[in-house]
Amino acid sequence: IGGVFNMVSVVLANGTAAGTEINNTATATYNAPNDPNNPLTSTSNTVTVTVAEVAGITVAASGTTLNVDNGTTGQVDPGDAVYYQFTVTNVGNDTTDFRIPDTVDITGPGTLTDPDGPGAGNTRTPIEVSYAGGVTWVPVPPGGLATAPNAPQGSVLVRANVVVNTN
Repeated sequence: IGGVFNMVSVVLANGTAAGTEINNTATATYNAPNDPNNPLTSTSNTVTVTVAEVAGITVAASGTTLNVDNGTTGQVDPGDAVYYQFTVTNVGNDTTDFRIPDTVDITGPGTLTDPDGPGAGNTRTPIEVSYAGGVTWVPVPPGGLATAPNAPQGSVLVRANVVVNTN
């Protein structure tokens, strides 16, 4: 038995860490036609494939919170501030960091603003990141922010503070 089997392709293994080696050896057992009572075995060469790095992120809306209720109505009215929160998750198979911008595009009647109000004179910014499940928040500085490295399936929360304008 002889032959050559060539395969060239990108190898991806869902859930397997980048750089992991996967080894494969095939074994065949058969009977020769001229000697059917004497089983024969043939073993292939071992093929080693290294799992490629797969990059991927998802961004999913994960809630809104009324930050400033100027009319104390418990509902969103013009002039109130709302946090729009998103979960950014590493769905790749290798550790990566995320680049969080310092601004976002707003569609509809809203304005991105400091969570403590315009001109509050503090270090907070309209975009914030949480590495602690929303318990504490870090302001995104002008120019954006590279997050701490996130393992596969790791995530961070990002929120934007938007003041609702009148139409």
